Amino acid sequence: MNEHSNGTGVGVTTGTDYVVTDQLHAHELISEATPSGCPILTESEIIRQNLISKGSAPNQKFTLRITASIDANCNLTFDATPDTDCTGNQ
Repeated sequence: MNEHSNGTGVGVTTGTDYVVTDQLHAHELISEATPSGCPILTESEIIRQNLISKGSAPNQKFTLRITASIDANCNLTFDATPDTDCTGNQ
């Protein structure tokens, strides 16, 4: 799945106008249930958000990488790694 969105907003405390763009890329594979009753699952998602200031506030980039899996023995692994860049670059 790929999703893109665009919007505008105003900072609650600063009153700064912003333009926001979002991108979501998700990939999921699910098998039939194993004899133990668990479907084998592999999922990865990348969420990217750019917040572009129309004033003096810095621009921000945010990325979240999510991976999850369930094995044939119903063991779940999950990881979410955020990354934020507030250097003012687009």
